[in-house]
Amino acid sequence: MTKTKKADNCDFCCPITGINFSKIARCKIYVLETYGAPLTDLLMRLWLAWAFWKSGVLKFQSFDTTLTLFEYEFTMPPFLSPTVGAYAATGVELIAPILLFFGFGARIGAFLLLATTAMIQFYSYPGFAEQLESMNYWSALSNSFVNPGTESQIHYMWMLLAAAIMVRGPGKWSVDAYLRKRFLGSCCPSQLKK
Repeated sequence: MTKTKKADNCDFCCPITGINFSKIARCKIYVLETYGAPLTDLLMRLWLAWAFWKSGVLKFQSFDTTLTLFEYEFTMPPFLSPTVGAYAATGVELIAPILLFFGFGARIGAFLLLATTAMIQFYSYPGFAEQLESMNYWSALSNSFVNPGTESQIHYMWMLLAAAIMVRGPGKWSVDAYLRKRFLGSCCPSQLKK
């Protein structure tokens, strides 16, 4: 019976075959971090951009209907007139997806979409505004989390994706990443102290 020679620098090798599992794991992690993470960031940006782009184009194509909906159907905060709300929502839903698509100013675009979706979910959404007016804010907020309808779940998913893009950035496959690499180089906190 012959023993398999243990490979040098082998953290975890199979005693029978001599396969270096730690090297395989490091290789797979490298591939996931190099290609999987940027692909995931890109898909998050594109999916969120597509969802809002479709809505913005629909609002723009039938703007008279959009104005009517904002005036009579949607609840608006007291500081925002329905006309301004309609123009702002349409503008955000047409501009922010372009920023996300290219990954140029993507954090700003994600913030705009997060704010718009939060406004839809927590103020304009039917039922929530009425509970707010009755000064039952915490009940309205907890009810929207505890018993979310299908529309609420979509809104929460949009907010989560927008928040992830704001925190993580648009990813390696974006104009922001190219510009950061081109003009800032490797900018880490230790270099900022110099």
